[in-house]
Amino acid sequence: MLNRRADGGGKPEVRAVDVPNKESVDDPQFQRFVTFYYTNFPPQLSNFYLRKGFEVCGMLEEVVIPSRCHVNGEHYGFVRYSNVHDVCKLLKAVNFVCFGNFQIKAKVARFNKAAAKEVEKVLERGGGIIEGKKGR
Repeated sequence: MLNRRADGGGKPEVRAVDVPNKESVDDPQFQRFVTFYYTNFPPQLSNFYLRKGFEVCGMLEEVVIPSRCHVNGEHYGFVRYSNVHDVCKLLKAVNFVCFGNFQIKAKVARFNKAAAKEVEKVLERGGGIIEGKKGR
């Protein structure tokens, strides 16, 4: 953006517009996209209502429900958010989403391993217990 100086000087003053916040880029919790795996939702619920329920948590990118069920016969899906500053906080918000009597059970998708490891570290430091595979 070009502005003339107040004192009437001939040189224009140049200002930066829409410069990203340096703190948000350097923040280790900041991630461009985070995908969550979720279960425990009504199978007859349409994609429209799922989007409505999940969009209150953050900047929603997409909601996907595969046509297959997992081993226990339950339906599952994936939800992706963008510009996530705190993955743990967003995970808690997604886990509080309810559709009738069904409360969503979500976790960071496995194929996003870096985010999953970071969430595990934060939960362990916070006193949360994570059960998983132990090393041999």
